[in-house]
Amino acid sequence: RFIWHTFKRKGFRPQKFFFFTTLSLSRKEVAELYLLRWNIETDLRDIKTTLSLAMLSAKTPDMLTKELTLAIAAYNLIRSAMTTAARAMGVSPRELSFKSCLRRIRILGCSLSNPDLHDDASMNLFTGLGDFRSLTLPKRKTPRPSEPRKKWRTGTGKFMRKSRADERTQLKTAYSE
Repeated sequence: RFIWHTFKRKGFRPQKFFFFTTLSLSRKEVAELYLLRWNIETDLRDIKTTLSLAMLSAKTPDMLTKELTLAIAAYNLIRSAMTTAARAMGVSPRELSFKSCLRRIRILGCSLSNPDLHDDASMNLFTGLGDFRSLTLPKRKTPRPSEPRKKWRTGTGKFMRKSRADERTQLKTAYSE
């Protein structure tokens, strides 16, 4: 089945998508299912870049399993804290910045590991998680421009046209004069 759908979202220009599917869902349900894919993409980006998993350091399959399991567990704990804080604030967890929340949780973790502050740790954790309002993503005031971004220049056009040795001798003669 071939589906054509135009997405219209506030703050964005309309986008046309073409789908080939074997699902028996309606056109709108297929389109909404595709929109959920964006959350998966951002989650993978957070796991790879923010949690530094783009390059794994494990050398054996067992260590690779342990490293991935621990990273996914850490990611789920951070998302759980974000969900708790978002519910307390009355917003969607996706409105919070993952990187900023990770920083806040690392700071709170340091205060939990300090034995002098252990009695106040639960209160620090509660107030720290409740104060996530400053970590919300900014709201877009104007829609994105519809024209594509300008490309960076790729060079000045003064590339080497001769061999390195010839270029060196030309530079030496230019500086010796």
